[in-house]
Amino acid sequence: MHFIMNDFEIEEKLRQHGFTLNELAILKEVSEKDKMTYMSMSIDLKKKFIKACLLLFFVYSWLLFELLLGNDPNDPPDRSSLIVVAVVAFVAIYFCSIENGI
Repeated sequence: MHFIMNDFEIEEKLRQHGFTLNELAILKEVSEKDKMTYMSMSIDLKKKFIKACLLLFFVYSWLLFELLLGNDPNDPPDRSSLIVVAVVAFVAIYFCSIENGI
């Protein structure tokens, strides 16, 4: 049997898990503004999270590859520039995923 909760039941469950009334009011305001249910907001958030994790995985895989192997054994990569690129990539992915919904 598949059980689907309505918005009231979801609010109660969120309250039981530590959400404050102020946070619930913000969620309700956003859901009404975007004309979305809590369930659709949850699904959307899950998709954004997975996409952001994949982007971070690819960026940091590249960083790890460059740090460990590099392109040329006689010319090691500049580690400080790679770390700066990784930090900038993390911040850019974070803000893009939050603001634009990836």
